[in-house]
Formats: sequence, structure tokens, C-alpha cells
Amino acid sequence: MTPLRLGRAVLGLAVIVMGGLLLITGSVHRLLAALLTVAGLLLVVAAITLSRRS
Repeated sequence: MTPLRLGRAVLGLAVIVMGGLLLITGSVHRLLAALLTVAGLLLVVAAITLSRRS
């Protein structure tokens, strides 16, 4: 995995954690926190998929 793809995976994990914390604390609307979590998951999946293709 290249450093750029590894960075995307780490960024995705950070977004997942941030969305999860916002969801748990209830400081923002639940839909926004859920969307952040899904966006982070998509970043991680994209980084893994792209690393396997090359």
C-alpha cells in the first residue's frame, strides 16, 4: 500500500471514529453523524480496493 493510500485509510478511520463519537455524544444530529461514519467507511474501502488493484 502506497503512502497516499495508507493516508486515505487512516483519514477514513479518523472520520469513522469522529462520526461515532458525535453519534454517541449526541452533540449533532444523528443523521449527520451517521453520514460522517459512512463517508469514513467509504474512504477506507476505496483505499483498500485501490491498493489491491495496483
